[in-house]
Amino acid sequence: MGKSSVDQRDVYYRLCKSEGYRARSAFKLLHLDEEFDLFRGVRNACDFCAAPGSWSQVLSRKLRSAKPDCKIVSVDLQPMAHLPGVTIIHADITLPSTAKLMIDAMSGEKADLIVCDGAPEVTGIHDLDAYLHSQLLLAAFTLALPLLAPKGTLIFKVFLSPSDPKGEIMVSQLEPFFAAPPKDQKVHIPLGGLLFIDEAIAQHYRGGGCDIAGYDVYGRRGGVWIRKPRSSRPGSAEAFLVCRNFKATSLPAKFELDSMSASSVLSLDCFRPVQTNSASESEVREWNRIKGYTVGDMSGWED
Repeated sequence: MGKSSVDQRDVYYRLCKSEGYRARSAFKLLHLDEEFDLFRGVRNACDFCAAPGSWSQVLSRKLRSAKPDCKIVSVDLQPMAHLPGVTIIHADITLPSTAKLMIDAMSGEKADLIVCDGAPEVTGIHDLDAYLHSQLLLAAFTLALPLLAPKGTLIFKVFLSPSDPKGEIMVSQLEPFFAAPPKDQKVHIPLGGLLFIDEAIAQHYRGGGCDIAGYDVYGRRGGVWIRKPRSSRPGSAEAFLVCRNFKATSLPAKFELDSMSASSVLSLDCFRPVQTNSASESEVREWNRIKGYTVGDMSGWED
């Protein structure tokens, strides 16, 4: 089936064709990079839910030009055509067996940047769609934990809902894992009634003449941020969680994959975080808090 006239009129649809990208979504990652300078210092990267491969294309073009020996590993259930310098894994990110494949493909190295532009098939039942997407995010986050390097960056696609229109709940659940700049250095103002973003970025989007150097610098240093890049369709509830400065110290030193059936669902219980003969009581307690927090259990975090 041919593209609709709306797609043909879309500037980013035309740009993706002229610049050789597989989908217009490539510009979403490029526009996030404008603000967050995502690729500076990045040597290795992973792309979850990668097909058809537009984000992997961006990773390949950006990283291989600066570091020819970089590692880029992409994974998806759907078939994906070859890309230069990209290792492609045909697998399900919700299965423990995929974690082992990703770890092996990285040859024991960590990823400085992990991106995920995935979404489940839409059913049209809003509550069910929201639940399915939350489960996909949980699986992607769990898979990212043993792969992400200290001070690394993690990017997820999310869909804002009436119950969390600014993504504040999602942000709060991820903040314990990503070191943020001091709170008093963030200046939040409303833009378009949808997202709260920083003054410099607001000026840019309002046509204030800011160049890329005028973007807010705090998001480059750390924290969890919600962003809707200008290439994202205005009528879509789509946004992106940009998580920077991963605190690897929030995870136990021992973090290995347990041997489990390939049919099991990937969860934090799939990993063997501490050896029972060497883990201290505080390490075990901290690990149990982390596992509970990712599924909404706030007990143990009162302090």
